[in-house]
Amino acid sequence: MDFFGSLADRYDSLRAEDPPYLPTISGLIRRFGNRCILDLGCGTGKIAEKVLLVADINLIGIDISPQMLYKFVSKNTKAKLICASVENLPILNNVADGIICIYLIHLLKNPEVVLKEFRRVLNKGWIVIVSAPHHYIKVHPLNMFFPSFSRIDLARFPTEDSMVSWLRNAGFSSIEMQYCSVFRKWYTREYFEKVKNKFISTLSLLPENEFNEGLKLMEEFIKRGENVDSLPWESVVITGFV
Repeated sequence: MDFFGSLADRYDSLRAEDPPYLPTISGLIRRFGNRCILDLGCGTGKIAEKVLLVADINLIGIDISPQMLYKFVSKNTKAKLICASVENLPILNNVADGIICIYLIHLLKNPEVVLKEFRRVLNKGWIVIVSAPHHYIKVHPLNMFFPSFSRIDLARFPTEDSMVSWLRNAGFSSIEMQYCSVFRKWYTREYFEKVKNKFISTLSLLPENEFNEGLKLMEEFIKRGENVDSLPWESVVITGFV
């Protein structure tokens, strides 16, 4: 079972908070109204549920993990779901009016080529890509406990300039970029339990000894009850149009 499939039953509880990029995506949906939207790498439908509350849209969720889609189906939304790889979409040319692509691009083997596949299925419309900004990866709160955390993510997440360039090469224009953040408490028992469960894929890529040692350091830090202010959780949202 893949990483996301193994988390399917617990995914929504481990990621219960509304993410910083949700208002931006909801705003796009409001602007363009009743359209056909593809949610690529839709997972359990956590974001799709929110989007479907914003407007009466035809949403198609596509994910490679049957376990994640099974959880999505159990929510009884009106979304149509397809189990498939986003690298070869089972969608006809020019049928979609919008594409949502949230924390997916770093998982693609050849994102520049795959963005051209996304462009193929779009009619006149838009794509929104959500990813981790490189400047934020360098200051991520988990770097305090896991020295390899930023090194791993800087190697696998594309830079913002790369994503913009790939979108242009794929035929998108009027590209917009926005940084979105919310403040949260990171060094809490609740967040520690999420880290312990390796709720983000980066944690599963750490050397096991580093992960175990980092958990001990984090738990000791929390037990000391040091007064740490809320820190930002930041995403970059890049939108392109055709």
